[in-house]
This record gives sequence, structure tokens and C-alpha cells, in this order.
Amino acid sequence: MINENTTLYDLYNDESLSEIKDCLIADGENFFLGETGKLSLKDFNEKVQPTWSYLDMLTGIFGVRDAFARGGKVIPVYGEKEIENDESKNKVKLVYFPAKIKKRKTAFIASGGAYGSVCNLAEGFPVATVLAENGYDCFCLRYRTATPESFISGLLPKPMEDFAAAIRLITECADDLNVDMSGYSVCGFSAGGHLCASMACENIGLKKYGLKNPARVILAYPLVDLKDLTGKIGGYMLTGLFGKNFDNRLIDEYSPIEHLSGQYPETFIVQANDDKTVNPAKSAAFVERLNSSGVSAKSETAEKGGHGFGLGSNTDLCGWLGKAFDF
Repeated sequence: MINENTTLYDLYNDESLSEIKDCLIADGENFFLGETGKLSLKDFNEKVQPTWSYLDMLTGIFGVRDAFARGGKVIPVYGEKEIENDESKNKVKLVYFPAKIKKRKTAFIASGGAYGSVCNLAEGFPVATVLAENGYDCFCLRYRTATPESFISGLLPKPMEDFAAAIRLITECADDLNVDMSGYSVCGFSAGGHLCASMACENIGLKKYGLKNPARVILAYPLVDLKDLTGKIGGYMLTGLFGKNFDNRLIDEYSPIEHLSGQYPETFIVQANDDKTVNPAKSAAFVERLNSSGVSAKSETAEKGGHGFGLGSNTDLCGWLGKAFDF
């Protein structure tokens, strides 16, 4: 039985989670092995990552099992021919959480992980569980992340292609799944926040792929300005995103804050002021620019909360998700 004392290794190998084990922390499977794998969920939360509430992680784990019991499933985003032409697309999938009682619309969720992994365990799955309980059909996206090849040829725009392919697929299958795609929302965290914010931009987003924008963009501690990626770590990330000897003009091209207009969807951003990973001032500027353009945009902040808090149950931002979808 999975509980707070379950080790990360045992969680990863639990038979009841076999269908989604590669989506718990996609492309970050080493997290469940070695010394870290020996830690329980509670110990990892209390000793290593205080913003990753073990109660929230359990909420997401149980939520996946409940979702699958009522018809949820893993949905490959690309077809066989597309995968045959590009094997990396084989990893791209959606984890579907059907609404418990259908009374709202649809939400697509992109967890963070610095474009090196997709941390559904702490972000996507707990959030999808809560939203599904409140009437939303939810889809957690496993998008492509950086590989050694990315540091030569670049990762972007592959995650954008994945998001667009996922939106197109669910739009085409909406009747079969009994989901409402009119006025859907996107919700992203950190790097996933960058992805969601980008998908609403006209230059690199869904319109580029011939798709309609979401009605609402929900961003949690998002990376909205790639110029904030500085120093050794920032340079490493930029190389992973754009490849070796990349053109610096790509930094502005893929910075959502540089491409806001009055056509952008209504937006909600949540972030703690003590976030040391992503600059909170840029989130504030993002909201200010949208409001100046006539777009309804709002932010929720707290002095403390750090980075990567998901539902935020261990922070002063607990409850932000309800405010984001109700504002």
C-alpha cells in the first residue's frame, strides 16, 4: 500500500502505477534510483525538497488510480507513421483525468523540470486530481525534453510541436472522449509555464499550427523571459534549448514576455517572492503588460513559498488553484 513511508524506488516500481511510471518524473527516472530512491516520500519532502508536499504527491498518485478507474488512460499523442519518422515522438503522451462530474471544461497541464524532465509527481498529477474533482477534464502532457543531441542541434521548438499535436488530437477526439474543447485552459509550471505562455503567443504558439488559442492561461512560477537565464547554469540551459553556437536572437523569439498583445488570453500567475529560480519581477511585468494591452490578467503572490510548490499546500499560497480557475 502506497503511503507517506513508501520509498521513491518502491513508488516507481509499484504495479498499480505501471502504466504511468514513465510519466511520474518523465526523463528523470534516476530520481527514483540510488540514494534518493531510498528516501520515503515524507523524508524527501522534509529533508530534500520542502516545497514538494508529500501529501500533495499522495493526492496525485491516488488521483491517477481513481482517474483510471473511471475511464482515464494514457493517450499517445503521435501516430505510428509520425513516430516511425521520428522515434523521439514515441515518448510524447497525455495522461487523461476524466472529470468526476462533468460541469466545467477542459484543462491541459504542463509540469516543469527545466526542460530536462517533466515533474508530474509534484505538479501535474496533484493539480489534475483537484481539477477533476471540481468538474474539469484534465490532460497532463509529457512533452519532449533535452537530450545530449539537444546540446548540439537544440530542443526547441519540439515541446511546442508536442503541445500543438496534443491540442489537435484531443480536439479531433473530443466527441469520443466526451470532453468540451470550447474555451479550454492551459496550466503550466516553471519550464512548463514557459511552454504554456509560449503556446498563446502568435509567433511561436498554437496559431502558428493553425489552432485556436486557449481561453485561459494559468502560470505557476513561470519562466517568461529567457534573458533571465544567465551565468553558467543559464548558459547550459540555453545551449540545451537552442544548440551549440545558437543565434542570440532566439532568446527574444522564445521569450513570451516579448510577444504580448491585446489578443493574448486572460492570464493568472502565481509565484512566491522568495523564488530563487525564476525572477518574480518578470511575472509581475508580464501581468502589467497584459493589463496595459487590455487583457484580463491577475497575479497571486506570497512572501514565502520558494519554487516548485505545485498545489502549494506547504506554503502561504495554498488554495491558489481555485482562485486561478475562478477569477
